[in-house]
Amino acid sequence: MTKYQDENQLKGRFGELLSAFAFPPEWVVRPIQHDYGLDLEIEVFHAVPSGDGRQKYQTWGEHFYLQVKTTDNIILGSYDKNSQESDVIKFNMEVSELHLVEAMGASVPVILFVVDRAKLQVFYVCLNDYISKVLAPSNPAWRSQKTVTLYLPMRNQIKVSDESFDPSSHWGYFGRIARRSKIYSAANLAHHYSTELNYALVDLDHADSNPDAFHLAASRFLEKADQYAHEISELDIWRRTNLEWGAVEEFRDTLTTLKDRISRLKERLGTVPRVGGDEFDDAAFHFLGRVGFMRGVFTSLSTIGRLYEQVGRLERLPGDDPFSL
Repeated sequence: MTKYQDENQLKGRFGELLSAFAFPPEWVVRPIQHDYGLDLEIEVFHAVPSGDGRQKYQTWGEHFYLQVKTTDNIILGSYDKNSQESDVIKFNMEVSELHLVEAMGASVPVILFVVDRAKLQVFYVCLNDYISKVLAPSNPAWRSQKTVTLYLPMRNQIKVSDESFDPSSHWGYFGRIARRSKIYSAANLAHHYSTELNYALVDLDHADSNPDAFHLAASRFLEKADQYAHEISELDIWRRTNLEWGAVEEFRDTLTTLKDRISRLKERLGTVPRVGGDEFDDAAFHFLGRVGFMRGVFTSLSTIGRLYEQVGRLERLPGDDPFSL
C-alpha cells in the first residue's frame, strides 16, 4: 500500500525541526514519539571546566517540554493591561491542550512554540505561567470553552534565520525555566525544616528551667538545625550558573548566614551555666532569643517559593513582565 503525507504533517515536522535549532547546540532536544500534546523534551547542558583543553558540557537534570504549533499566517495584535499596551501575536489554541498543561502543575514547565513557517521565526510563552497568571484571572470561564486566544509578546521572538540575532537572552530564560522544579523543591524542604525546628524550639522552651534538660534540648535542636542546613545547602539549586534566577544569589547568602549562625550558637551554648540560678536564667533567655531568630532564617529560605510565584513566573508574559527586555 502506498504511504502518503499530508500538508499538516509536513507543517508539524517543519515546526519541530526549526524549534530544535532555537537552542544551544549542546542542549539535547528529544522528540516525543507518542504525541499526546507534548512534542519535544529539552535537556539543558552546562559548560564545565576541562583539564584536557576541550570544552565539555554536563547535564544537571534540568528539563522542560515544548508544544510546537506551525502556521503560515501570524496574526499581530496588542495586549492592554493597566492602560499599557504591548505588541503581541494572537494564537488560537484548543482548551483540551491547555487542560493537560494545567494538570501537569507549575513545576513541570511546558513552553508553547508558535513557528512562523514563512519567515522562519519562533514565538514562545510558558503555558503553565500563562494559564495561571494571565488566562485564569482575565477569563475564569476558559475551561468551558473549546478554544481560547493566547497573546504571545513580540519580544519573545527567536529569529532562527538571522545570523546577527543574539538568542542568548532567550536561552537564559529557558535555562531558568528548566531549574523551576529545583526552586520549588528548595522552598518545600526549607518550609518543612522550619516547621520541624519550631517543634524542637517548643521542647527547648519547656526545658528552660532545668539546666541539664536545657542543654540536652539545645544540643538536639542545634544538631537538627545543622543537619537541615547541610541538606538544604547540598541542593543543586545553589550551584552557580549564568542561567540562574537573580534572586537565588540573595537566598544563597541567606544560607551562608544560617550556617554561620548555627556555628556561633554551638559556641554560645558552651557559655550557658549548667547549674540553676539567675545567671543560668539570663543566659538561657538570651540563648532562646537567638535560637528563635535563627529559626526565622529557615523560614526566610522557604519564601523563595513565594517570591518565585509572585515575581519569577511573570517573566516573558504579556503585560507586567518585571524582567522585560
